Amino acid sequence: MFKGFSCYPISSNGINFVLNGLIASDFNTAIAGKQRKPYKQNTISHQDVLNFREHARLLGDSISSGVAEEVKGSLAFLHDIRTSVGVVLGWCQEVIGEGDGVSFEDKLKGASEDLVGIYQSINLLKEQLNLADIIPNPSAITYGAKNRSSINGFLFKMHKIFEPRFRRKGLQIHMEGFTKAKIEAYNSIQFIPLILLDNALKYSTGGRTTFIRLHENRVLNIIEVAVSSYGLIVPEEYWEKIFEKFVRGPGATETNPQGMGVGLYIAQTIAAAHGFVIRYKSFSSDGVFGMNDFYFEMPICGYE
Repeated sequence: MFKGFSCYPISSNGINFVLNGLIASDFNTAIAGKQRKPYKQNTISHQDVLNFREHARLLGDSISSGVAEEVKGSLAFLHDIRTSVGVVLGWCQEVIGEGDGVSFEDKLKGASEDLVGIYQSINLLKEQLNLADIIPNPSAITYGAKNRSSINGFLFKMHKIFEPRFRRKGLQIHMEGFTKAKIEAYNSIQFIPLILLDNALKYSTGGRTTFIRLHENRVLNIIEVAVSSYGLIVPEEYWEKIFEKFVRGPGATETNPQGMGVGLYIAQTIAAAHGFVIRYKSFSSDGVFGMNDFYFEMPICGYE
């Protein structure tokens, strides 16, 4: 630092930056005696810095507010789309319900592959549209009471929903592990595997298999869940950043330019509401491609 220079760290709307230069203040007496014209012309007061910081804060608040209003307007439009999707899903269920079998599950198993694919795709679209409520209103995560749920059940459901999509891309998806253990969670919990599997589908390469791994640890009384897929790995310095809003890891834009960087943020927000965190790690032999693991743990609250 040159003699007479001051540094001012400033934070505005989560963005940190530093102002430095000839800033006159009670703490910087080194420039008080400077008489040369360039110093006088380029020196600003401590109050000028404070004014700039306040303007930056107000500008940031204004931009954030404007973006939030735009997002709310877009999501209000999505509500109408969600209603229409619900109508189509109901119609599809009626068609399947006319098939042979006692229960809907039996009739679904006996339906044609095309009809099953349509039903699963509409169901997935409906689930993804429901995610829209969380972006402007994170409290939607905890709507309703917690329910005792079968984690094996909703992971198996997601596996079946995504299986045709993976197959059409020339990929495979496989579920490992089984448990009768129950977890206590809000309905939003199912969005976590939905987001992780959607990411695996977007970024998987090389025709490899994506694994949903489920392990019951009775010693610690927890369920361990992991989604593992092969593709470009995320550099270690981004392992935590990728869970921040609007952040995408290096290479993600090239692999899937449509992404917004909100999926993992929503997944982590849902996890936090349930008292746990999602973690990421990768394994690579060449530092470019390898296995990408997203994993988390949930306490067991009972059994079937």
